[in-house]
Amino acid sequence: MFVFALSVLMLGTLACLCGQLGNVIPLSGAAEEPTPTPMPPTEVPPTEEPQEVEEEVAPSPTVVTLETAVDVEQLNAFPGAEQVSLEMKVAPSGTELAVFGFDGVIRIFDVETGNEIESLSGHNSIGAALAYSPDGELLASGGDDFRFFMWDLETGTERYSFVADTNPADITFTPDGSKVVYVGFNNSRVFVIDVDGNEVGRIGEHGVVLGSVDVSPDGQFIASGNTRGNVVISKIDSLATVTTLNEGTGSLWATKFSPDGAWLAAGSGSGDIWLWDATNWALERDWLAHGGGVQYLAWSPDSSVLVSVGTNGKVTLWNPANGRELNSFQHTDGTIWKVDFAPDGSFFATLGGDDATVRIFGLP
Repeated sequence: MFVFALSVLMLGTLACLCGQLGNVIPLSGAAEEPTPTPMPPTEVPPTEEPQEVEEEVAPSPTVVTLETAVDVEQLNAFPGAEQVSLEMKVAPSGTELAVFGFDGVIRIFDVETGNEIESLSGHNSIGAALAYSPDGELLASGGDDFRFFMWDLETGTERYSFVADTNPADITFTPDGSKVVYVGFNNSRVFVIDVDGNEVGRIGEHGVVLGSVDVSPDGQFIASGNTRGNVVISKIDSLATVTTLNEGTGSLWATKFSPDGAWLAAGSGSGDIWLWDATNWALERDWLAHGGGVQYLAWSPDSSVLVSVGTNGKVTLWNPANGRELNSFQHTDGTIWKVDFAPDGSFFATLGGDDATVRIFGLP
C-alpha cells in the first residue's frame, strides 16, 4: 500500500515538471533545434554602367580666312612707342608682340591688354628689323646703328651682338631655327649666319641695295627683293642663285612666301603686288594695291588671305587667287609700316602712324 502511494506521488511530480518545461525538454528523443525566422531578402541596387566623362575641348579660335575676311574689324589699339616706329613682330605664342622704336628700345606688349611687359635696350639708334625664332625663345634685332643683337627672351638679356656690314632692314629665321638671314639698307648682299652668330655665307647677286628677304617654308630657298624691283631666288644650302624675277617695279620692301609654300608675293614701291608660283617661279598675276607704295605684306596661316599696308595709311585684305579686295580700313594719312599675323590666324596686327599705334584686327 505504501509502495503504491509512493509510485503515484512520483508520477505526479514528474507530470508537474513536464508541464513547466513544456517542449524544451521532451519526454523522449533528442532535443529539436528551433526553426529560425527567415529574414526578408536584402535588395541589392542594380550596378550602374560607368559614365564616360567627355573631355572639355577648348573652342577653336575664330580665324581670318577667305570666308571670314569680310567680317574682320579692329578689335584693339594701343601706342607701341612715343615716337614713330618702323618695326613690329607678333610672337609665335600669339599672346605678345614686339615693337622696335625710333629710340632704339624694343618694347614687348601683351596683345590682349596692350600693356607693356618688358623692354630690351642695347641699340643706340633707329630700330628697323625684328624676327622671332620659331620656338619663340630668341629675338633678333637690327638697327640703323649697324648693330645686330640676339636676345634671350627667357632672361630678357642679350645673348650676343656684333657690328654688321650693313644696317639690317629685314631679318628672318629659317624654319628649323638653325640660321638667320638678313639684308640691309646700304648693302647689296644677303647675309646668312648660324643661330650662334657665326657667318655661314653671303649672296652678292643683286648689285643694288636690298629691302626685303624671306625663306621658303620648306627651308630650301631664299627670296630677296631689291630697290630695282627684282627678286633673286637662291638655294639656302649652297647660296647659289636659282633665278631672278624681273617683273617687279619700284623698291621691294616686302617679299613673302605663303605658309603653304605655293606662292611668293612681293609688294612694290609703285603700289603693286606681284605674285609668283613658287614651284616654277612663273608670274601668276599682279595688281595695283595702294595709291602709294606697298610697305609690307602678311599671309594668313592658311594662305587664303594676303594683307597689305602702305604709304597711304590703308590696310587691305586680298584674295590672292584673283587679286580682288576682300576688306579694307583707312586709319591714318601717314604710312602704315608693318603688318603681321598671329600663328593661329585669330588676328593680325599693324604698326603705323605718327604715334606708332598698334592695331589688332580679327573677328568680333
